[in-house]
Amino acid sequence: MKKSIFLISFIFISFALIYVFSFNTLEDVDNDVSQDDFDKLSLVTIDVQYYDSVIIDMGIDMGFFERNKLEIDWTPVSRGASTVMISGEADVSFSGATRTILAYSEGSEVRLLAAPLKAPFDSISRFPKEEADKIKIVAVNVLTGEPIMYAHKGLEYFGADISNIEFVAVSSEEAMQEMFNRGEIDFVKYFPEIDLNAPNTYLFLSDEYLQDETIIQGLLTTQKVIDEKPEALEKFVKSIYEITQYIIANSEETKNFIREKYDYDEKYVEYLHKSVYLGVSNVNYVPEKDDIQGLFNDISTILEVEMKRPVEDFIYPDFALKAVEL
Repeated sequence: MKKSIFLISFIFISFALIYVFSFNTLEDVDNDVSQDDFDKLSLVTIDVQYYDSVIIDMGIDMGFFERNKLEIDWTPVSRGASTVMISGEADVSFSGATRTILAYSEGSEVRLLAAPLKAPFDSISRFPKEEADKIKIVAVNVLTGEPIMYAHKGLEYFGADISNIEFVAVSSEEAMQEMFNRGEIDFVKYFPEIDLNAPNTYLFLSDEYLQDETIIQGLLTTQKVIDEKPEALEKFVKSIYEITQYIIANSEETKNFIREKYDYDEKYVEYLHKSVYLGVSNVNYVPEKDDIQGLFNDISTILEVEMKRPVEDFIYPDFALKAVEL
């Protein structure tokens, strides 16, 4: 009887050890396979810690990319993220679509994969909204692309007379702030260093017209990368969609992420969170022809250029459609 009990115990312990050893071995194999199975993409964005940076940082730090077996080589640049992508130095850019559309119009084989957000363009004015017609000098960092597009749209909405406005290029936020404080410019994009309690300082929020805005921050790439790295692009578009949905569903967690990740005071943490939330909530992630045609039209009107190619060939919605349907 004792021999039987001993034999049964021995057999049980042996199977248990085999199971544990096999489990650990399989886990190691799975890890090896998953590492080998990772796709890689090089990404470029603008190096300012605003809306797109929050989304990419969340994707890296919270494991969204890793869960989709995607490795991101992320390079923030001071300006011209789409230009870097178009040149082939990066696979994909997360940036304003305006310059990429201009390149597409001139023949570049670039594509819009998804529209993760509309970046709010809140502004500071020396005049209240009811006196917007007094705005005469507006500062933007460049006179092409999104900055002047956003400024035009906001000024139009608040009733300024665009025909009587002079747009000036000012390269740094510090210089813009100094010029605004000296009264040399009347209207400029809001950034955290501006004292909203200073005299003759009025905040114009884009919340009021963001839903109807056409300007987007897009996931942009070239046809060459679509042909060569479709699996990686699909994982990237899926990951970004998952992040935007997390932001919409988890307000406090997103706010805590911004608070812990960046060196901002609480007031700007609240502001940035609200901006990111509004940006991802007021956009169609899957690019739609009518929406992007509206952007084409605005580019043509505001920048006074002719759109030489149809909007249909600029949109590549397959990855976004798949991400949304999952």
